[in-house]
Amino acid sequence: MATSSGYLAAVYATRSAVIVVFLVVAYRLVGKRSLGQFHLYDLVTLITVANAVQNSLTGGRGELVIGLASSTTVVVVAWGAAHVVRFRRLERPLTGHPVVLVHHGVVFGQRLRHEHVTRNELDAAIRSHGLTDPDEVELAVLEPDGTISVVPVTA
Repeated sequence: MATSSGYLAAVYATRSAVIVVFLVVAYRLVGKRSLGQFHLYDLVTLITVANAVQNSLTGGRGELVIGLASSTTVVVVAWGAAHVVRFRRLERPLTGHPVVLVHHGVVFGQRLRHEHVTRNELDAAIRSHGLTDPDEVELAVLEPDGTISVVPVTA
């Protein structure tokens, strides 16, 4: 019986690691907006994903050993991922890089579309910096954390 529980714990720990890696890659592909601009639907998505993968993590079983193995694996993989990004070669693919959205008042629509930023979201970021028009913006950058930094034109 103990061997069976140990084997199941290893199987579910492996499943947990695979699911964590899959979710990190999936959310990375979705784009930065899901990190920096957390909306109600993002919360609902997160809760839904957690519920959807819960049975994958534990196989629908409420056994303590399986739950501990799964949760420990999730924590260890997340900790490892946080340390992996310190390596220069992996940092950019995992955490992203800043993207210029506006330069000297010119809005780069292709970059907005690629980064899943709407014009309304850009305009809101510009307004939040006390400006009313992209012509007043020297530089607007979508940061790796999903926020939009705005530098006004200086006179």
